[in-house]
Amino acid sequence: MQAARELILTVRSNQESRDFKYYAGLVAAQENLIPDLLALCLDKEYPFPQYSSWLLAHVADKHPHLLKRFQSQLIDIVFGSTEHSVQRNIAGALLNFPRIAYKEGEWLELLFHFLQDPQFKVALKSYSMQLILGFLGDYPELKGELKSIVENGMEEGSPAYRAGARKVLKHLEKISG
Repeated sequence: MQAARELILTVRSNQESRDFKYYAGLVAAQENLIPDLLALCLDKEYPFPQYSSWLLAHVADKHPHLLKRFQSQLIDIVFGSTEHSVQRNIAGALLNFPRIAYKEGEWLELLFHFLQDPQFKVALKSYSMQLILGFLGDYPELKGELKSIVENGMEEGSPAYRAGARKVLKHLEKISG
């Protein structure tokens, strides 16, 4: 755990030049850090949850094969964290993997909650929309609900929200049913 903590403190001290490719490569070279980084996502002391989740999001982007086996743990982190930045980073990381059958009902409920609650920022809403899309093959009845929520959010949503919503709505148009 100490090596993961030291890595996070190094990342934080170099925040002007956050070279995510470099740090993701360090984790890829030291895969044994991954379980500790996952645990740090639920730590209560700043900056460990925020920076661990940020780093894991970049590892998922650059080296998804390293995190695939931890997919259920990543979902649990989103459930277990109250830090919006951690929820956002990990939800973004999860976009790199196909959907798994893990806590499906609760996971869908949480994603819809993120989408509808105004306290959550645009990135988490956008990731939630995209993650929900992954469920529509098995749960086509969700298409109408997703479409309605996304359209309603466009009325007062930021330009970034509207851009993400347009992409999701375009995808929904392609889906029959």
